[in-house]
Amino acid sequence: MGALPNSPDTSITLTNRRFKSETLYWSINSLSSGVSGKRGGMDYAAEVAGFTTDNDLPNNKYRSKTYAGRFGASLGHSTDISGTVRWIDRHFESPNAVSLYGTPDDAFQNFNTRLIGISSSSQITDKWQSTVRFGSWDGRGHFENPTQSGTNGFGNVVTITGVKDGAAWERLDQRIRTGDLREWMHSVDGCRHNVTAKVMLPVHWSPIQEVDFADVPTDGREHELHLFMEDTGWPTSSLDEYIQAWDDIYRQPLLRYADDMRAIPIDIQACFQNAHGSAVRREAMLWQWIPNPETVTHLIATDLPIERREPGTYMYDALAYRDQWRSRLLRTAAWSPLY
Repeated sequence: MGALPNSPDTSITLTNRRFKSETLYWSINSLSSGVSGKRGGMDYAAEVAGFTTDNDLPNNKYRSKTYAGRFGASLGHSTDISGTVRWIDRHFESPNAVSLYGTPDDAFQNFNTRLIGISSSSQITDKWQSTVRFGSWDGRGHFENPTQSGTNGFGNVVTITGVKDGAAWERLDQRIRTGDLREWMHSVDGCRHNVTAKVMLPVHWSPIQEVDFADVPTDGREHELHLFMEDTGWPTSSLDEYIQAWDDIYRQPLLRYADDMRAIPIDIQACFQNAHGSAVRREAMLWQWIPNPETVTHLIATDLPIERREPGTYMYDALAYRDQWRSRLLRTAAWSPLY
């Protein structure tokens, strides 16, 4: 069973390093402690170790803890048994978007692993030996990224501005660059880090084709908040084929489901494509109202059944037209005319 000493042997190691200045701070702490020994027909060894780091960024700690142990025993002259136990616990924090938003994410990861092994060997005869082994492994991971980068950008605002025609868009552009909206745009630019814009047009089957601007409220009236989902796709097929497929294999089945169930889980209110020369050509966007937020909770928290990933389903057939897309959940502002 090894040449371990008959009396316990213990060791402890402690390391601590810190650095701090007016702008920077980091620290490393490590600790390990072990004991081993032998008594009669038994031997044992165990070690506990820990390692932590930290620095000047919030939500940026790391921790690793480990326990490892082994025991062995001789049962008579022909049978030996031994066992091992190992436990690992790790915690990792990530500040992610602290430089962009001025506040850290609450993102973190936890990993917990337990391993157990037991074996027994018996010498039955001079030529025969029996061995029995049992092993158990349990690994669990938990990951959360609830804010900022975990929701496609904390403070990400999407504005849809409707214009009647090209002449109306030109007048709006002139008002922003040289007219009465120039000062307002200057103040808005001071409230954001970046902005991207594109001119889009409704596709031929989009439920929203024109807007009666006389019915659009301009008094800032408020309403209850609603949840929308934006899907933007970049097809590998032609743009026309992709847009038509969205209607054939996605929108029409949703409408038939709504007729049968007398309820609609996702209401496709509009589909837009980029105007020529204004942005990437092969790009289109779906604008969808989520009447019941629990629909999204179900999609996120439940694995998609295999029968909904087979040929003939949207999730499978859509891959023939695109393999990259982006989905974002957006909540309306209380004053938004489109809700």
